[in-house]
Amino acid sequence: MTGHQRLFHTYPPDEGPSGVTHRVSAHSALLSDAVLSHWFRGVPLPPYLLEGDLLLAFDVRYLQPLLYYLCRMIHARTAIEIGVADGSTTFPILKAVSEVSGGCLWSVDPAPVQQAEDMVMRNGLQQSWRLYQMTSDAFFDTGLSPAAVDFVFIDGDHQSDAVARDARNSLSRLSPGGLCLFHEWGSGPTFEETKCAISKVVCQYDVDV
Repeated sequence: MTGHQRLFHTYPPDEGPSGVTHRVSAHSALLSDAVLSHWFRGVPLPPYLLEGDLLLAFDVRYLQPLLYYLCRMIHARTAIEIGVADGSTTFPILKAVSEVSGGCLWSVDPAPVQQAEDMVMRNGLQQSWRLYQMTSDAFFDTGLSPAAVDFVFIDGDHQSDAVARDARNSLSRLSPGGLCLFHEWGSGPTFEETKCAISKVVCQYDVDV
């Protein structure tokens, strides 16, 4: 592997349903994998505990760099995150949009963890972040979302009908060239129901899957 390419997995090969591998460009100045992992957790400087950080967000630690690079790849200025929890996915998206002039991330979660806000504050990114403590349905229905959005990450209510509503509300606002990502897409009865629900929504829009 060259210094300008890294391999990132949506899941560790022996943990996820498919072990899908994504190759994305990375600048060689991003240092070691250990430093990179902690940077995406919102802890850019030592001292830090590698094991503790990785265990805290085990299911998304391979996803964090991917979110950042995809946002930067399309120069996303506006982004929506449905599902915040502890901020594990908030930080890479927010960091990416903050590097674009006027960039902003709208995060939605009825019960976000305080750790997410702490992470944003200690990294000085609060000017580019709007947190709404409500359901995604309420967020879209009350007109709080941007009219057009470049990047969407959906990891909220995992019931198929809820995911379908989030998909519909997001795709109807997606800018040309924008990206919409879904977390925990895989196999099994629940995933198959979700896949079916999303497929019915996606076919109504001019998007590539």
